[in-house]
Amino acid sequence: MKNAINFFRHIHPPLVRERTLHPLSTLGLGVVCFTCLLSLIATGVSLLLYYAPHQEVAYDRILHIVTTLKYGKLLRTIHYLAANLLLIAGILHMARVFFMGSYQGRRLNWIYGLFLLSLIFLSNYTGYLLPWDQTSYWAVKVGSNLIAYLPGIGSPLKSFMLGGEDIGEETLIRAFALHVAILPALWAVFTSLHLWRVRKDGGLAFSEENDEAIRVPSSPWLFRAELGIGLLTLSLLLALALFLEVPLAGRADPFHPPN
Repeated sequence: MKNAINFFRHIHPPLVRERTLHPLSTLGLGVVCFTCLLSLIATGVSLLLYYAPHQEVAYDRILHIVTTLKYGKLLRTIHYLAANLLLIAGILHMARVFFMGSYQGRRLNWIYGLFLLSLIFLSNYTGYLLPWDQTSYWAVKVGSNLIAYLPGIGSPLKSFMLGGEDIGEETLIRAFALHVAILPALWAVFTSLHLWRVRKDGGLAFSEENDEAIRVPSSPWLFRAELGIGLLTLSLLLALALFLEVPLAGRADPFHPPN
């Protein structure tokens, strides 16, 4: 426990600008993103234990999770909601940094943030196919056809993503491998780099920051703010999970597209 606390303190700068603690300064979007990411890891590992990336059983495993497995429906709902909230919060976070000019003087971290935003889209896209229902199958089919229109790299990229010319067993396996192995590894790398740059640059930045800005210790002021936002994010996910259901259409059928 002590080592965890020391590590948590180490990834934060000793002092932070007092303005960054105001809720309206950043809206806590970075902490919201990180909380959603941790929620995705926790629920994703749990779901991984009961899922199999094969055409014949993938849909049945999802049905088993949401109908038979204890708390399985809740886990899948939180995973789905956290993925969507991460996408929304990630876009808003990048927009806040851009429009407030906070990226100025920290262009390397801005580049890391762009990579993380790309990973959000790729993670959502690859995870969307895994239920192997009608909605996910045909949505990925439309998306892969759009990729083919990219000049030069469109057709090779489509073939790589699908594992051939059309969606099949190879597509599901590749989406699964990307979603649970390759993309998480990239998440670990770029999230670490992003947090390291924030720590090295002395905390959050603003376009008009100066050396005379009032600074306060990160502990306990910043820690309390982050903990509060994290708990609010988790509470929101749990509250929504109790009232919303993750859509699950019929089993994927390549010969009968939905309306």
